[in-house]
Amino acid sequence: MEVLRETMLKPNAEEVLGRLRDFWRQTDRSTILCQINIREEELPRDAFMRFVPDVPKMFEDYIFFFDSRKRVADDTLPVVAPNFGAGINAGFFGAPVRYGYGTSFADHVVNDVADLDAVDWGLENRNIGLSLDALAYFREHSQGRVWVGATPLLNPVDLAFYLVGTDLFYDMNDRPEAVHLLLEKITDKFLRLEEMTMGRVDNDFGGRFEGWMNWWVPGSAICVGDDQLYSCSRESYNEFGLPYQQRVLDHFGGGWYHLHTNGVHLLPEIAKLKGLICLEVSDDPNTPVRGWDILPEIRRTLGDIPMKVAVRPREFAQSLAAGKLFGNVIYNVCEENYGDIWDMTVEEANELALRAANYRSPEALRNT
Repeated sequence: MEVLRETMLKPNAEEVLGRLRDFWRQTDRSTILCQINIREEELPRDAFMRFVPDVPKMFEDYIFFFDSRKRVADDTLPVVAPNFGAGINAGFFGAPVRYGYGTSFADHVVNDVADLDAVDWGLENRNIGLSLDALAYFREHSQGRVWVGATPLLNPVDLAFYLVGTDLFYDMNDRPEAVHLLLEKITDKFLRLEEMTMGRVDNDFGGRFEGWMNWWVPGSAICVGDDQLYSCSRESYNEFGLPYQQRVLDHFGGGWYHLHTNGVHLLPEIAKLKGLICLEVSDDPNTPVRGWDILPEIRRTLGDIPMKVAVRPREFAQSLAAGKLFGNVIYNVCEENYGDIWDMTVEEANELALRAANYRSPEALRNT
């Protein structure tokens, strides 16, 4: 697929692709990228998710969103991905799914962690069909305006949590062998589901497009990270998280880590993973810790791995002007808790993006 300048809802898409490809090559770790969250039109509340599971309306919300910010010359790409909420992930394994405003819910189907027969281990059911049909619809209607990424899938421990419920935490302590058997089976199916979806999305330029991050990644890079493990100890993560995340990374040749800031205590263990291309830090509203504030700590723990963090506009602009930004980072410029910026014009955003594109981290340059 070629970038069509006439129809793509991102006039500088080719330039952004070039910067992303250079970023992942890691030839110059003093550079930065920035994604600036502004639009020229106000979106309805909970856009993208408000019409779940109405696929045509979900798609039109995406088109409205990217059309409303197509003049913003930052490092965001227009990538759409069907997102039905977390509950449908359990539906892939046979759980009944219910849809509410903006998300989905599922009932637990495993009353005993050792009862593997309670789970649908096949690759054909109503919810899998809905997800694949949505990808086909998105591909058919993208018409060179946007790229299509895969439906986000939960990682193995999060999937187990949706199937078992909070009893999973007790089972980790009381019945670890049974938990491992469940996680092995879940990981097997997870890998097959990911392969199915990857074959139905836009894989171009030696990589693939990802809708949640609105970026392009090399090869078949995939997201790893289990939100439920952030409430666990480092020992529990080492036993129940790391082996299965490593298996996923090995299978797809690498990926990026999605970390909430309530899980920063796991950083020394996450550092053991092989094949990480990036650490994406999401500021969790349940903790005062922000990824922006702990960048030095992350660097000390993980080394010069690429990162993505959220930063407020004033902080970003001031640090950019003072030459104090870490290099090798994608900065998500937004208000607190990933809100939008309403007091910045497109012209101001584009000036900021241009300065970011020309920025070189003095700290990184000193270490080259």
